[in-house]
Amino acid sequence: MVLVVPDNAAQHVARLCHTHLGRLGAHPRVGVGGCHQGVQGIRISYLEARTALRGGDGVRTHRPRDLPAVLLLTAVEARVPLYELSSEVLAPLIDHDGRHHTDLVHTLHTYLRTGCSPAETSARLFVHRNTLRYRLRLIEQLSGQDLSTPAAQMHLWVATTAWTWGPDADAESVLTWSVGDDQ
Repeated sequence: MVLVVPDNAAQHVARLCHTHLGRLGAHPRVGVGGCHQGVQGIRISYLEARTALRGGDGVRTHRPRDLPAVLLLTAVEARVPLYELSSEVLAPLIDHDGRHHTDLVHTLHTYLRTGCSPAETSARLFVHRNTLRYRLRLIEQLSGQDLSTPAAQMHLWVATTAWTWGPDADAESVLTWSVGDDQ
C-alpha cells in the first residue's frame, strides 16, 4: 500500500497505519520516504520508503547515509535520465567553463577515468602537473566535493560520464559501461 500525505503528517499517518496493521497480524512494517516535489519526487519518495522497510519491523524513516549512492540507485530503478541530474551536479563547473572558456568538466572526467592519477591525467590533457593541481582545487571549490573521497569520485564519475554522453545517457548504460572503454 502506498500513501501520499503532506510532509507534516507523514510520521503521524505512519504510526497510525502501523497500529492498524498490527491489529491484522504480527510485526507490521511501515516505511516513510522524504518529501520531494513533482511526479519524479513521488518515485524517489516511494523508493526511499522501500529502502526504509529493510530496517525491520515498526515505523522506519529513510535517512540516506550516502546520498550519491542513493541517487544513483534511485535513478537506475526509476529509469530517470542521468543527463538531467548530471547537469545539475555539474552546473557550477559548466557555468565556469562557459564564462571563462575553461574545460573543467573534461579535466574532471579525464582525472576520474584515469583512476585519479595526476601523472596520467596531465599526460592525456597535455598540461603541466601544477596546472592540473590548480584545476582540481578549483573543481573542488566550485563543486563542493572532496575529490579524495570514494563517494565523491563515484558521484562525479557518474555525473561526468552521463553528461559527456548527452541526453540519451541513462543509469543502466552508465553502470554497464567499463571504465576502460572509450566513449
